[in-house]
Amino acid sequence: MIDVEPRDLGPVVQLVAKPDGWKPEETRYNLNPIYIGGDPNPSIVNHTPRDLSEPLRAAWLTTEEKRPNDFNGLKVAATRIAVIDGVLQTDAVITDYFTAWGLPKADASKDLFAEHERQVVINRVAAPDAVYETDIPWAVCSHNTLIDRNGRILMMVRSQSQGFSAGRISATEEEQMEPTLDFSPFVASFRSFHEELNLIVPPRRVRLLGVALERGAAYPAYSFVAEADEKAEDIIEKWRRARDFNENTALFAVEMTVVDEWLNATEITPDIWQDSLLAGDIAHDAKLKFHPTSPWRIGLVKVYSYLAK
Repeated sequence: MIDVEPRDLGPVVQLVAKPDGWKPEETRYNLNPIYIGGDPNPSIVNHTPRDLSEPLRAAWLTTEEKRPNDFNGLKVAATRIAVIDGVLQTDAVITDYFTAWGLPKADASKDLFAEHERQVVINRVAAPDAVYETDIPWAVCSHNTLIDRNGRILMMVRSQSQGFSAGRISATEEEQMEPTLDFSPFVASFRSFHEELNLIVPPRRVRLLGVALERGAAYPAYSFVAEADEKAEDIIEKWRRARDFNENTALFAVEMTVVDEWLNATEITPDIWQDSLLAGDIAHDAKLKFHPTSPWRIGLVKVYSYLAK
């Protein structure tokens, strides 16, 4: 049964979810290759509506000021996320990282972003279908959870250099969708496992479990789960050789039997995490907190794993 009604879960608002997950062939992705964003470069063909030009430019310039060392790459921005006859559809345009990062933060775009958060969580049609729409660039991000051969959830601590949720625990990692690399959200997920863990995950083992609004971020969260052929211990050295190894500082493998202890803790203290630590640079007395979407993702994965038995 596909859940198509918005569910307020605190840090996220779940828009749609499917307990056993969507397969790639059960989804559709349509990209209109026009740019909507705040890049002030006059040579760019910019299709931003006039009423959005000023706030999007303010967002772009805010990121340039506050994140001067970040690379401003092109991103895929969802304009419409729908479930029609059970098929999950994403309609999108092109934006960039500077626009998306700055939207919730720039003074001139905060009100626009707040209105987006109020409106985008309204299902525009009746169940069992769903249509969620927005006018702002809402950059697609895959939130990817890996289960090892023994059924453990891999989790990583994001490095302090990251533009989002630095120092927090991700279950397992995230990857923004890029129009020149990813011909579907599934490809963004597949790419992420390779770039951050140095793993090739067979596409047949990847499922899309749900899509949510992450509060305070101009990114819809696409929650993917994948099952690895390897045990977590065999992934350690691969992780250390991964292209984006420096984006995370520690690697955990958490048994399903203890994951509720992690979820129920206000802070994840050493007595909780130490038995699950595989590798990484982490203080012996570190008190950790989850990435805002991690509890939601873990909840979806728990149901998926139960159904997959």
